[in-house]
Amino acid sequence: MKLRRIEGEYSVARYSPEATLTGLFAREFCSITRTRKEVTVVCETELLPAGMQKKEDGWVCLQVNGVLDFNLTGILNKITGPLAVAEISIFAVSTYDTDYVLVKKSFLRAAQNVLEDNGITFI
Repeated sequence: MKLRRIEGEYSVARYSPEATLTGLFAREFCSITRTRKEVTVVCETELLPAGMQKKEDGWVCLQVNGVLDFNLTGILNKITGPLAVAEISIFAVSTYDTDYVLVKKSFLRAAQNVLEDNGITFI
């Protein structure tokens, strides 16, 4: 498996469920998830809309390289398992095509070392 770092520093923010988010664009990656209780936005810190209830800055985004078939299993586990053992926290997002794992910038080098030790390469 190969991971690719997406440039930029990312934030994870929580908004009220009634939030109207307009003009939210990303250079390469952005995720918006809405539930009855909240709206979560993951995007580059500098592009994050105002009005959030909470936010967590300092994330780096890693993308699983390639399009993943829905029949594949254990993809996220191959990434998150070793990171959990190393006590490196993550925030995961999946799209139709692939998976993204965000790690704190301060843990990036340690995360890369752990993942490379477990057969994952970075491109």
